[in-house]
Amino acid sequence: MVKDHLGKSYQSIKEMCSAYNISYAVFLDRRSLNWSLEDCLTVRVVDHKGRGYKSEEDMCNYWGVKYYVFKDRLSENWTLEEALEGKQPDRIKDHQDRGFKTKSAMCLHWGVKEYVFNDRIKDGWSLEEALEGKNPNTVVDHLGKKFDTEKDMCAYWGIKSYIFKDRIKEGWSLEEALTIPFKL
Repeated sequence: MVKDHLGKSYQSIKEMCSAYNISYAVFLDRRSLNWSLEDCLTVRVVDHKGRGYKSEEDMCNYWGVKYYVFKDRLSENWTLEEALEGKQPDRIKDHQDRGFKTKSAMCLHWGVKEYVFNDRIKDGWSLEEALEGKNPNTVVDHLGKKFDTEKDMCAYWGIKSYIFKDRIKEGWSLEEALTIPFKL
């Protein structure tokens, strides 16, 4: 004969566990951790610290987290610890190994709109280039000066970009295409 914490008698520990819908193995595990008989039989949920609770709601109350917030966090793939403690580790890192919870937070830090960042990444820019606005497709003139676009380079040299393109197609050197004045 075995008695539970309420004084009710059972033929065996296994029968008592069955009455409380707790597996015998879980019961033995809990007893080996010196849990009280009541906790061994009635605890339904265990937190990341090994503390037992009668329900998830009780666990959330202990941790000071609203139950719906806890469930939302779990649905967003937070771990049990993160959901209860409200601390989520950095999910994304920038090129300087600085961590951010979201891509939006990272873009905000670098002062770049998220849609611009996404477009840059799709265009093959590196993370650093996309965040810092360093265009990897810069053009360089014959003197080594860099420009964001071919149009910028042509404007700098005072030549229309369509004229420049025509000259390059005709086999002109970069220097000639940029520096020889256009004559009608």
